[in-house]
Amino acid sequence: MSETLEKPAETAPPAGENSPGAPNAAPEKAHAAGENSPPPPAPRGLLDAVADDPPADGRPEWCPEQFWKDGQPQVEALAKSWADLRARLARGAGGAPPDSPDAYSLPRIEGLPEQIMPTPDDPVWSAVRQAAHKAGVTQAQLAAIAEPYLREAARLAQPDPEAQRAHEEAELARLGPQGRQLVREVGEWVNGLAARGLMTRAEVAALRGVSTADGVRALAKLRGMLGEQPVPLDALDEGDTAEQDARRMMREAIERGDEALGRKAERALREIMARRMG
Repeated sequence: MSETLEKPAETAPPAGENSPGAPNAAPEKAHAAGENSPPPPAPRGLLDAVADDPPADGRPEWCPEQFWKDGQPQVEALAKSWADLRARLARGAGGAPPDSPDAYSLPRIEGLPEQIMPTPDDPVWSAVRQAAHKAGVTQAQLAAIAEPYLREAARLAQPDPEAQRAHEEAELARLGPQGRQLVREVGEWVNGLAARGLMTRAEVAALRGVSTADGVRALAKLRGMLGEQPVPLDALDEGDTAEQDARRMMREAIERGDEALGRKAERALREIMARRMG
């Protein structure tokens, strides 16, 4: 008797599995076989498919719609908009620029002489203000730029303290025993000229910059010529005392009946004559 092996009957898959009408069956099985593998990407929708299409009017991506006209980019308008944006960003960082170039000012630096600070009509300072305003520079930005330069200028303008003091003492000695009083009175008179509006701040600064006995004496004479209260001119230079100053002091002493002033005038005249004879 021969034995025959019978082939097991093939069983049909369940309805709907691996059938033409179930395209996702195989991927689902693959995903089930490897649970750690990522799921297949979803197909792109039609809305995304047309998003990359170029504009129908031919406008390039770099040109915003408001700057596209008649099939051409409006380059000048686009550039102006970019410049305005930069100006607004700058204003946001430090405020808005002044209304006019003349409104700019420089920071005040301690120890910086007035003579170094530019006047409003200085041509260089005027050009700087014009350029700053054109570029949209704010007051705070201009001050931040100018401050390091002004601080260095102030440092360089400071004389050697010992040499400066020696010079001052030498000039005060030339003005005589009452030299300090004379300098104080002349200084108060000069300040009064500014307070009364007779001189500008720059002009007063120039007068206060006088650094010699001759300069102080000239200011004292000028005060007398203008009809101001006379400054005592008994502070005379030891080397080149003016005879007219000594005689004027003598006249004042006689008019006021001031014996002390008369003795000083007499002594000054004797010294003048002695130097001439010697």
